[in-house]
Amino acid sequence: MPFRSGKFSLSACASALLAAGLISLGATPAGAVTTTLTAVSATGSELDVLNGSGRAYYPVTGGAGVGYFLDTGDSSVPAAALDLSRNQDNDAAPSSSLMRFQIRSDKVVSPAAGEIAVLFVTTTGTVSTSPTQRLVPIATFGGSDQECITTDQCRGITDLSVGNDFFFAVRYEPNVNIQIGMYPQDLCRSYYADPAGLVPSGQPFPIGTGGGSALGCSNTTVLPNLTTSGSPMQLSFWIGTMSGSNVASLPALPSGTADAVLSVHFSNAPTPMACPADLTGSYFPGDSSILFNASLFRNSSAFPPQTKLVVTGRLGADPVADATYVSSDIVRRVNFGAAETIDGFTNKTDAADTSHDYNLGFMVRDQAGWVATSSCYLRGVQTSPVQGLLTQSSCFIATGAFGSADAEPVMLLRRFRDQVLLRNASGRAFVRWYYGWSPPAGEWLLSRPLFRLPVLLALAPLEVLAWLLLHPLWLAVLALGNGALVVTVVLRKGAIHARP
Repeated sequence: MPFRSGKFSLSACASALLAAGLISLGATPAGAVTTTLTAVSATGSELDVLNGSGRAYYPVTGGAGVGYFLDTGDSSVPAAALDLSRNQDNDAAPSSSLMRFQIRSDKVVSPAAGEIAVLFVTTTGTVSTSPTQRLVPIATFGGSDQECITTDQCRGITDLSVGNDFFFAVRYEPNVNIQIGMYPQDLCRSYYADPAGLVPSGQPFPIGTGGGSALGCSNTTVLPNLTTSGSPMQLSFWIGTMSGSNVASLPALPSGTADAVLSVHFSNAPTPMACPADLTGSYFPGDSSILFNASLFRNSSAFPPQTKLVVTGRLGADPVADATYVSSDIVRRVNFGAAETIDGFTNKTDAADTSHDYNLGFMVRDQAGWVATSSCYLRGVQTSPVQGLLTQSSCFIATGAFGSADAEPVMLLRRFRDQVLLRNASGRAFVRWYYGWSPPAGEWLLSRPLFRLPVLLALAPLEVLAWLLLHPLWLAVLALGNGALVVTVVLRKGAIHARP
């Protein structure tokens, strides 16, 4: 069940989707069905809260609030932490406490006479009675957050005697984006109010007499998942049919394989950030940018998982390490690679220029959008228009010899740097050594064209080696060819010596 760009997409054969007789599917086209599930904001923009293992991480209120903040300067992060005490009854209007999802599927259902195609959601829990699944209340429909009580798009109205009526389904159309909103606490309240699975028959069950809790809940209360061992809330998304004439009818609880499945974690704080003990050699300057080893900051055991390194920069002073960081001279969110580009610098004018020294600050963001702060700085960072082997532009000596940063041999050496040298400790050590002496040589060559030819000839073997290492198949063919040549020569010599 792969995630693609923050979207959850599940393909399954139609015959395996639901058990026969529990829910009507109608005709399904031959081949696989693709359903894409995306977490979205109130405005419909995609949120980066889903990861590649079928899990979602939402920020929630209730943490200490010291040493971290929500990265609301990025539209892919929820605009506010969810208040898990909010529900359809006590929220005056749809708010940031809703979980919003956009579902799109090419699944085709053919409702029988008097039925309509619908989308509905179920959750599972701890009750021992069968079935353990329960329908999840849907609060809003559409990108404008229409409350279900005001639109005909929502179906399955039911009174659970816990407050306002709940709706448990929405109309479905294939290949159309469908957005729904759900309160986590409504899920807990609904499940606890109906331990015996009476909702499908339309019978209200008074709250407070429940015999079990939904996963991620304690009775009617939502539980934040503070560690990887916490029980996440389970959401299964189904496409089927139900009565179209009776708004109070409900889809039958299904079995089989859902069209999309998601585990939801709620986090009220990130894992604290640890600053690397030594940032020496963590970057290499280029033209208005640096190449930075962001992998030094990643904590693979953090919960929620860490997704971005937030880098801020200021001229001549330490940048702020709080929610106002977006006002810094440099603001970049990068992945945790060993060679991430951070741009936005102003180059120094000459070797003695100290007016363009930048101080960089580092913070770490997790999947829920929490940013963990730390007094972690790298000071005195400079960039230069002279291009180096470790920058993302070109190479000191190669640029000086060819007279251009865009020459094809220079670009070849650039790829060799990125794809070979920077991938291992020995390569990085070499480029640090190279960087220590080559800038003056590159500048000297740029101003003395007469001496470029000898350097070009000297670079030729390096370019051949770089090309072969970037194309290992040809390197293997060459090695085999040389091996065959050696064998042939040996055999011929042996034949000569064997003659009488």
